[in-house]
Amino acid sequence: RFRTRDLYNVPNDPEVAKEARGIRQQWSDLVAETERVDDSLEEVKAKFTEITQKQVLEFSASNKSLLEELQTQGPGLPDVDLDRGVELMKKFQEAMVEKMQMREELVLAEKLFDLPLTSYPELLEVERELRNMAQIYAVYSDHVAAVGQFSNMLWAELDIKKLVTSTEEFVVRLRRLKALKDLPVYGLVDAKIKAFQESLPLIENLKNDALRKRHWEQLMDVTGQRFDMDPKTFTLSNLFAMQLHNYADMISETTNAAIKELTIESELRKLTDVWKEQRFDLYKYTKGSEDRGYVLKSTEEVTLLLEDMGL
Repeated sequence: RFRTRDLYNVPNDPEVAKEARGIRQQWSDLVAETERVDDSLEEVKAKFTEITQKQVLEFSASNKSLLEELQTQGPGLPDVDLDRGVELMKKFQEAMVEKMQMREELVLAEKLFDLPLTSYPELLEVERELRNMAQIYAVYSDHVAAVGQFSNMLWAELDIKKLVTSTEEFVVRLRRLKALKDLPVYGLVDAKIKAFQESLPLIENLKNDALRKRHWEQLMDVTGQRFDMDPKTFTLSNLFAMQLHNYADMISETTNAAIKELTIESELRKLTDVWKEQRFDLYKYTKGSEDRGYVLKSTEEVTLLLEDMGL
């Protein structure tokens, strides 16, 4: 631009023009300095390249160890305790976050030192397995949280429909993950939710007014869980602790027996109420001059009453 202005005799600020004409030399000097520094850093680059390659190897080995640990001690084992599994999921997910950060750092280092980018198949496998299990454990954790909320409900305020609706929602959520049904943890969560679902009709049966304290005592003896039946403190947590689905037959027998007992008690009460109101006409019975006491004047009404009551 300055050369054009000089060519057409356009005045330039001398100081600015001087600085502008010095740019070419400054650029040449900068390029030369850059080449010198680059040459001086060759040894340093070689050293850090070697360090990066070593870190990549160590990182690959640690990924293999992580995958092995996940598959042998992780939250996806067939016999894992689900609550323990939730803790293990957090542990492995935290480890995965650290691994991904390290992977990004190594990728940047490989690019910086013109190294080929390394793939980490074991890390991808860990990520895939954790992602799948996380979906299943999310259903389980939400189910546990819901049960925890219902646990605080007083027995006297039981709303069985809410429990049924809530549990059905978790069953549906799990079914939506049917692509993961081959994972052992899927079966464990499915069994856990279904066991709770199967206990709901039993809980509804136990709500029957026919049950007396003696029936609850029998249930407590069988399940090994004891609690105070005070309606002000008796909550669903007491029932949930009984694992009722394991005693379905016993609960059905106890409930049926209680209903029959209540029926008998009711019938006896009716008998009592009817007969205590009955009035009988008596007359003195003598045989010859011998007094034989009193007898009913007529038994027809009594006989009809007995027949009506099925006695």
